[in-house]
Amino acid sequence: SAREVTGYYAWASGAVDRASPPNELILSMSFTDAVAPPRLGVVLVVHNGLRWLPVILGTMAEWRIAGLELIVVDNGSTDGSRELLESRVTSDRLIHLDNARSFSEAVEVALRHPALGGVPVLLLMHDDLVMTVDAVSTLLATMEADPEVAIAGPKLRDWSQEPIVQQVGQTTDPFGRWISDLEPGEMDQGQHDEANDTLYVSTAGMIVRTDAYEELGGFDRRMSFQREDFDLCWRAWIAGYRVRVVPMA
Repeated sequence: SAREVTGYYAWASGAVDRASPPNELILSMSFTDAVAPPRLGVVLVVHNGLRWLPVILGTMAEWRIAGLELIVVDNGSTDGSRELLESRVTSDRLIHLDNARSFSEAVEVALRHPALGGVPVLLLMHDDLVMTVDAVSTLLATMEADPEVAIAGPKLRDWSQEPIVQQVGQTTDPFGRWISDLEPGEMDQGQHDEANDTLYVSTAGMIVRTDAYEELGGFDRRMSFQREDFDLCWRAWIAGYRVRVVPMA
């Protein structure tokens, strides 16, 4: 799959050292703030993501966002991801699923955790997505600035030494088949850095307003493998909301 082959980077002005995974930065990830009111809920779904996790968790350990609540779901991993997560994430923020489920089902399990009750915005993360704190803050600022935007997502780049653009929002042809305006192997030179409304964004780095998500009924459980992002965003447009891609995130 694309996840296993490439992975994603969502960048703002921050950077990640891909050559040296910062394991030493990860001591005990909890991300709970007893003082600040809930501002952002983050759900990280992991399924056999061991090759990516050291960098991902190391980057997340540097996030400093008031009111952030993190829940990590180990989605039936068998490659050592479970053991790594247990050593890095506090047990009250880690959910284990014995059998792998779809991404959307794992998200629904996470949303039942009491720590996410009352958060106004949710950020969804795959186990191959690295997001700097600037990228997260940029997405959050977009949601807080415009209540008509129900869903937003970042520019996604390949996990490689070259800045290859993978997604900047997505659309389909008249038959509902995914199409891309990007050239194969297109380098990121800032040519897609203007924020725009888009038909849909990937669940990798998707940020969604909680009340809109609940109004829409969440992900459609019949979408068991891929395109649950397309379906959710399409229903958001039909309901009168907007979906936005934020390339500076």
